[in-house]
Amino acid sequence: MTSRTGMTARRLPTRPRTDARGFTLIELSLVLALIAVFAGLAWPSLRNLRKNYVMETAAQDLTDCMTFARASAVAERSWYKLVFKQNPAVYTLYKMDVQDGSASPPTPAPGRWGLGKAVAPDVELDAPADPIFFYPNGTATAATVVLKGQDVPPVSIQLSGTLGDATIAR
Repeated sequence: MTSRTGMTARRLPTRPRTDARGFTLIELSLVLALIAVFAGLAWPSLRNLRKNYVMETAAQDLTDCMTFARASAVAERSWYKLVFKQNPAVYTLYKMDVQDGSASPPTPAPGRWGLGKAVAPDVELDAPADPIFFYPNGTATAATVVLKGQDVPPVSIQLSGTLGDATIAR
């Protein structure tokens, strides 16, 4: 650029721009420290959430088995028997062919419950020693099954004898 006097003006060296975008190392460290603190506070709650989920899933699966047994007994006009075993905790559903007052040997029920369903390893099964029977008229043997876990409230499954309905209670 030329001035009125005829001399050319020199440009002064420019300073680095201060409006550059990004985060400083201190800001990033502060955010990471806050995330670590919040994760540490949330960890115990997340562990209990998993334990509650395992317990609820086990209770729902056993209730589904009981509902399946009742519906199958009514639809097929046959008896079903739910047997519990301890160590390890397993329950198995059997179909019984009852004719003329004599029962033939039970056969495993179709589906996943006839193969024997294991309860989660961290869930204890407190079930009746006698089998639970489901009858063709929709009734069942009245029973209560309790699932217990560590640091989790127990879950009770109550099977109504007259209605054959299974309900979960905390």
